[in-house]
Amino acid sequence: MTQKPGMPLTRAGRFWALFPVALIVSTTLGLLSMAAIAVHDPSFATEQDYYKKAVAWDQTQAQVSTNTRLGWKVELDTELRGNELHVLARVVDASGAPIRGATVKLEAFANARAARVETAVLLPTGDAGYGGTVALSQLGLWEFRLDVSSDGRHFTETLRRDVRAGGPS
Repeated sequence: MTQKPGMPLTRAGRFWALFPVALIVSTTLGLLSMAAIAVHDPSFATEQDYYKKAVAWDQTQAQVSTNTRLGWKVELDTELRGNELHVLARVVDASGAPIRGATVKLEAFANARAARVETAVLLPTGDAGYGGTVALSQLGLWEFRLDVSSDGRHFTETLRRDVRAGGPS
């Protein structure tokens, strides 16, 4: 059946005339919604400055050698404080003596929300440690990347800890 020119559209004719438009609009809205969800998903992340880090691979390996030569270790404790995660790091040398007067920088993120990287400079505490807080985005497995500088020496460490409510990590 064809529509004759000048005749008003029937109800069924309007439905079928607008059906392709409704399909195109709903498909476009669905794609835009999925794109918005994908772009803002904190679970999806790529390594920040990954190309720069790949190019600097030799420096990374040299730092690993320096870390081994220094023999320093980081003892890390975390404690939940409301919506924040308190981080306490103790940096010790190969003999177990604390490293005092160091600058300790921290990058931390929950593995489940790796797009939300928290940074902090840990300040000296009274017990030869370094402490600071980061925003708590998620309980679970966290990665802590520490960068310690003291008296011209540079040490890096990456640690993973399970952050749980009501229990030691």
